[in-house]
Amino acid sequence: MKDGDTSLGWPLALILALATGCGSAGEEGAEADEHGAEHEEEHASEVTLTVSAIDRAGITTGAVTRAAIGGGAGVPAELQADPSFTAHVATLTSGRVTRVDAAVGDRVEPGRVLALIASGGVGESRAALAAARVRRDAARAARDRQAALVESGIGSRRGLIEAEADLAEAEAEIRGLSGSLRVVGSGGGANVSITAPIAGVVVERHAVAGEVLEAGAPLFAITDPAHLWVVGFVPELDLAVARDGAPATLSVAAFPGERWSGHIDFVAPALDESTRTLGVRAVLDAPDPRLRAGLFGRLTIAGEGDEPTALVVPVGALARVGGEDVVFVPAEEEGTFRPVPVRLGRRDGDVLEVLEGLAE
Repeated sequence: MKDGDTSLGWPLALILALATGCGSAGEEGAEADEHGAEHEEEHASEVTLTVSAIDRAGITTGAVTRAAIGGGAGVPAELQADPSFTAHVATLTSGRVTRVDAAVGDRVEPGRVLALIASGGVGESRAALAAARVRRDAARAARDRQAALVESGIGSRRGLIEAEADLAEAEAEIRGLSGSLRVVGSGGGANVSITAPIAGVVVERHAVAGEVLEAGAPLFAITDPAHLWVVGFVPELDLAVARDGAPATLSVAAFPGERWSGHIDFVAPALDESTRTLGVRAVLDAPDPRLRAGLFGRLTIAGEGDEPTALVVPVGALARVGGEDVVFVPAEEEGTFRPVPVRLGRRDGDVLEVLEGLAE
């Protein structure tokens, strides 16, 4: 076995059984023996599995990582969507939904039209805007005419002032109507285009074609799934680890044996009275598209002075073969695993410290 191997396999019981009792193995063992017959002496300790056997056993591989061991605390946690990358889209005017152009699961960009709403109030506002523009043009012409008369000494100064006031009033009305229509949404005539304010994925759709809505009715919810928060719940006995900036590691039951590194970026100012826990928020160093809002897991927060310097592997990656502690790693040939002897250190929750045998 070679020290410093950089790949780590997470073996299930199937690998251990094949490594220790291959003589009477079933279909997978027979295929492994046939595959490795030419190199039996050189690779006697290796185990070869077919792709189907690996899939059925649920065997996965991952990298050896570093984490803080000892002195910290593991607390329950939940993944939540980052509100800074979530938008709830509502209609700002009453009307009838005439068209829906987005469905749950659609990825949208800012400005993408999600739905159209026909609104009588918006139609009236656009008509008023058109009339105000006509009055502005007439007021501008009257002002220019009065200015020419004053310049030639025929017109009165008072007439010019009144003409300028009429023009300013028309322009103010246009600005007000234009601003109101911009807030409501783009479109033409009585139609209002509901557009996406952010980039992301549509996770909720309430808009239904033909439905009559009041102002403020929710239409869509959009979120960017790449931006998640990890909210942890620290019990009173472990409050010492709740520090802003503390290194933290997330593990979730959906992906056993995998861990995601991050740090605490917010600590609640007070405990929750009902649960007697302190809320903390962690951000992950690198997003993982497999993670989803709503997943529950465990957040391991490093203690004061602890640094993520220890090499760790999941407890489930360890096997006992021939009286030695080993971790199975992928060999050169696809589907082949070989045991690498390791010297273990401390255990912290679901991970074990590796002192010798593997490298980061």
